[in-house]
Amino acid sequence: MKERLKFIQAVAAEPEVTFVELCSRHGVSPKTGYKWLKRYEDGGPAALTDERPLARKHPSATDAETVTAITKLRKQHPRWGPRKLLQRLKRLEPDRSWPAASTVGEILKRQGLIVARRRRQLMRPPIPPSPTPQSPNDVWAMDFKGHFALGKSGPRCHPFTLTDEASRFLLACHGAEKETDAVVRPQLEQCFEMYGLPWYLRSDNGTPFASHTVGGMSRLVIWLVQMGVTPVRIQPGKPQQNGKHERFHLTLKLETPILDSFAEQQEVFDGFRYVYNEERPHDALSGETPAMRYRSSARRPGVPKEPTYDASLATRSANKHGLVGWRGIDVHVGKLLGHRPIGIAMLDDGVAELRYGQVVLGYFDDAAPSTRLLTRPPARTLESWDWTV
Repeated sequence: MKERLKFIQAVAAEPEVTFVELCSRHGVSPKTGYKWLKRYEDGGPAALTDERPLARKHPSATDAETVTAITKLRKQHPRWGPRKLLQRLKRLEPDRSWPAASTVGEILKRQGLIVARRRRQLMRPPIPPSPTPQSPNDVWAMDFKGHFALGKSGPRCHPFTLTDEASRFLLACHGAEKETDAVVRPQLEQCFEMYGLPWYLRSDNGTPFASHTVGGMSRLVIWLVQMGVTPVRIQPGKPQQNGKHERFHLTLKLETPILDSFAEQQEVFDGFRYVYNEERPHDALSGETPAMRYRSSARRPGVPKEPTYDASLATRSANKHGLVGWRGIDVHVGKLLGHRPIGIAMLDDGVAELRYGQVVLGYFDDAAPSTRLLTRPPARTLESWDWTV
């Protein structure tokens, strides 16, 4: 750097000497001399230090054809991230050498196809015990996604969705006019015929999945029990207990546009269902699609029939008013269960648990007999018994 400063000083101090001669005296070419002089004029002495060479060609750079394939698929699926795009591309063209997911992310950034999203830290409350799926058809989940207006001011569409929790397979996605039993039951019947029966079916406490009667019973719950499926409900106000299904609703919202009619909207839902099951890689499935994991149930639907109980349970039949005789008291279980068999299991300390099938209706306490069932066991029983509804 000292030699370069001497050269710059000589240029200023000896204007009568030609530039070529000064360069020759300091052992540099005129091209290098002009470069140093330009640097000094632009940045002063600090600019005379050596600069890191910049490669004009990058041997490991992603080729233009690969970049085009990545950006094209991203534009087709604007909500898919680098991993999903890469997994899908590998299935479409397994023989091509694809870049890493991090490189795909950089390509999307350079193309302006990724917008940074502000993340907020979530406080996750503890979730009570609940059936955990190990295999397809162990637990299905159903719900109505939040409704929306078709077109600018058209009728409201209420999407009913049904998924398998283990494989994330989307069993049904139906745009309905109302949230009623008349919508849900035909969809379940169709899925039972096509895919077989699950062991458990999870839902929230809204209509028609539940009611405000004893045990939250509804006509849909009674039918499910008679079909051999155990309804499971989350605690009121805790949608995180059905978190997988709720997260799926976000994907459905982001990847399906809103159209003008029910027929057009259903076409969108049907197309989304195919892509979601057959093409879209799922992070929770190690990049596989739900269709790769899902298998139909071996349990086929039959004729609905009343539940039966083993010998360890007492059985009583409710009368037409929904009353069950127990310990000399007519216990109210609801008119929906009129003329239906109720199972009664004795727990600790004179506490009885009343059920319809596997659905718990409530608890009867010998120490404080009442016509109204308790919604949970008394405190003395809770202290000695780990219970799960």
